[in-house]
Amino acid sequence: MTVIGINTTALMMLLRVSAMYSRKPMVIGGVAIAFGIEFGVNAWLLSHGIAVIHQRPIHACTMIFDGSVKGISSASAWLPLLYDTIVLILTLKRTLGPVRNKTAGKIAHVLLRDGILYYRLVTRLFIP
Repeated sequence: MTVIGINTTALMMLLRVSAMYSRKPMVIGGVAIAFGIEFGVNAWLLSHGIAVIHQRPIHACTMIFDGSVKGISSASAWLPLLYDTIVLILTLKRTLGPVRNKTAGKIAHVLLRDGILYYRLVTRLFIP
């Protein structure tokens, strides 16, 4: 469920970048490649997950990996953060100038506001 949730939002961010950079296929392609790497590594790591033993009334799971992926297991945290940072930088690059110059429309304001809010919420999950 974690991989599905993270990558569903990552795909939505890819669609957002695609809308903002519709005339720059290299930018969209670069973000798509970053998304593919994140998704592929997380899917591969998920295939190395192990069960977590809980007390009887608790039914939960956690992304715990077997010892064979010890060196790369932290990628399940930093790859989504890297991807979201790339999306934030591209959002700022596209919207910040027009918003500052007061030439931006309502959509640019919303993209900027929501992009910063999303990034703040995501980084709070990773950085206590």
